[in-house]
Amino acid sequence: MSRRRLIGGFKCDSTWKFRNPEEEREENARKLHEAAWPDMFANLQSAYAELTNAQFELERRTAEIAETRTCSSRLSLRCRKLFF
Repeated sequence: MSRRRLIGGFKCDSTWKFRNPEEEREENARKLHEAAWPDMFANLQSAYAELTNAQFELERRTAEIAETRTCSSRLSLRCRKLFF
């Protein structure tokens, strides 16, 4: 277990390596980023899966609308031929 002491505004661990507050903040930020990386990656995978599903659903609905439009056009054409 490392013990840290504050000496002249600088932190000093048990190996007597002096660290200024800026280095300490940078190390803490790096450790936080490393700890958060797996969660960020999982969130990115989830977002990609949702995007892919939404894209497939959009393509399916687009094809459905195109089919309905074609069917409607045919029906309209047949009705015009029938009545005129």
